[in-house]
Amino acid sequence: MFTRTLPLAAFLLGLLMLAGCSSAPKLEKISVMIKDLGPTPEGASITLRFVNPNNVPLVVPDTEHTLYLDGTPAGSFKNHQPLGLPPLGTVVESISFSGETAKAVG
Repeated sequence: MFTRTLPLAAFLLGLLMLAGCSSAPKLEKISVMIKDLGPTPEGASITLRFVNPNNVPLVVPDTEHTLYLDGTPAGSFKNHQPLGLPPLGTVVESISFSGETAKAVG
């Protein structure tokens, strides 16, 4: 009787250990900081630093941002380029934009 119980118990314990290890990691929020902002001949440009606090790489298909100047919304812009973030790393990305948001920067 014990010859079957011990291997069965070991097998079930192994399955439980694997089930606990295969859960998806909890992802933390990506932080975004303005590194540079200024007018260009075509409109305006903003340089952003994205920080990935996670230990897995992330791919962001596009980003959308709202610019506030002195607490007042000055406009929104979207970056349609995919952004790859390395694990526990940072990426600096420059985004050019035009329209009313660029006029507020200039």
